[in-house]
Amino acid sequence: MPVTKRIGALVPATNPVVEPDFYRVLPPEITVHFERMFNGDWGNQPKSTKNTGHQIDISSEEAATVDTALFGFDADKMNEDVSRGARSLSNIKPDILVYACTSGTYHKGYIQFDREMSEEMKLASGVESITAVGACIEAFK
Repeated sequence: MPVTKRIGALVPATNPVVEPDFYRVLPPEITVHFERMFNGDWGNQPKSTKNTGHQIDISSEEAATVDTALFGFDADKMNEDVSRGARSLSNIKPDILVYACTSGTYHKGYIQFDREMSEEMKLASGVESITAVGACIEAFK
């Protein structure tokens, strides 16, 4: 079956599940091409070099004051890598780019930042771009 569409997906460097999830739900004529965004070392806790996977051993009060408490990765650092990743994926001429990390674009708690990330991807790549949060909002319309 010939390829009819290409999806370019930006994913966190520490996410091992998004690729299998995409391939589980897409028909064979749609291909997905992934680019990882650096978001810190797997499982490193804020203020620690100890690698603990997804076990974050800090209080809720401390987590509220630490930007990198979100699953032990630094979402702001990851977002600094969005333009580079989008430019890289544009080389394969995808039909659309997807930011495949809900918390990466919504961790600040407001939709405008999510929209800004979509626009940044589009400006860097010249390709229509969406985020997980934006796709959910569109699906509800």
